[in-house]
Amino acid sequence: ISDGYNLGDILSVEGNTILDDLTGKTMISGTNIEVVGGGFDLTSNALTLQGADSLEAYQSVINSLTFNSLSPELIEGTRTISITVMDDTGLVSQTANLGVTLNDPLATDLFADSSTATSDPALAALSDPVLAETT
Repeated sequence: ISDGYNLGDILSVEGNTILDDLTGKTMISGTNIEVVGGGFDLTSNALTLQGADSLEAYQSVINSLTFNSLSPELIEGTRTISITVMDDTGLVSQTANLGVTLNDPLATDLFADSSTATSDPALAALSDPVLAETT
């Protein structure tokens, strides 16, 4: 959450089973993708994913990100969710930004059609600027 963060705001991976493996890492089931630190980092306001997996696996996980405010009293306003991807060679994507306008305390699926989520045109197709296979 790069802008507008309020206490209680979190990002999570919705609809994917998250398992702790034998090494103590928190992994998204069916993938080689680790949720670094086990979940949303309240210090950096970030959810960090890492691991060697396919473009499709990362697209699926990123598309399942959900914003929620756990605050007992919702602080309305817009939060900016920024997504940046780095590949195994160190190349970094352009940052895609998604504006989430809160007016309801329910969880917001970041990529669903919703009156509470507004998208930056750069996120029209997440696979475009953020996750694109290179040849």
